Amino acid sequence: MQVTDHPNDFEDLQPSIHAMQEDLQVEVSQAVADTGYANEEQILALEEEGKVIAVPFNEGDHSPKEDREHGIFFTYDADNDYYICSQEKILPIKDRQVRKHGKLYRKYQGRDCKGCPLIKFCTTSKKGRIIYRRADAEPIRQYMKKCKGMKYKALIRLRKTWVEHPFGTLKYWMGQIPLLLRGKEKVQAEIDLYATCYNLRRVTNIQSIQVLLQQVHYWGIKYT
Repeated sequence: MQVTDHPNDFEDLQPSIHAMQEDLQVEVSQAVADTGYANEEQILALEEEGKVIAVPFNEGDHSPKEDREHGIFFTYDADNDYYICSQEKILPIKDRQVRKHGKLYRKYQGRDCKGCPLIKFCTTSKKGRIIYRRADAEPIRQYMKKCKGMKYKALIRLRKTWVEHPFGTLKYWMGQIPLLLRGKEKVQAEIDLYATCYNLRRVTNIQSIQVLLQQVHYWGIKYT
């Protein structure tokens, strides 16, 4: 278990997999994670490496609140590469490469917004409503579609049976004060102790102590 001081898991998927490969000297061919790791760029990069990545996305409605309140929505037409709004107005592509927050987007802008009864709720721009679409939106859409397939759903369900139980057990052991130490190195040492204890208890539930001691003897490890 690797300790991180990041506020969330969003940037940790690709680094964690690469670190695991380096530490264990194995090639990771398949990885399953929860929604917190749903970083589109990292997922696509890992898939380009030939890995099977199963990470569910939160597909809630992310449109602005004011749009939802006034029934304003936009539908992308992939064949013609433009958006159509709820008032059946077209937003054609305006710019094919716009950089925002370090990512590339395609810019679409309405041409016939004047006179629309919802314009005061939709945009403050005199030139018409603007929508930005990720340049890699289509690969992301294809990936999200793939995640809805039976294979990926089965992997995500299987992950819960493997991963959630250890974390639940460790949190139970930790009690009301999860971590007693402070500082990344000390916290890593504390987590390592918890993980080692969990692994020892787990293996003794699977195999008897006598058999384990025989295996230790076979490996040539001296114990007292």
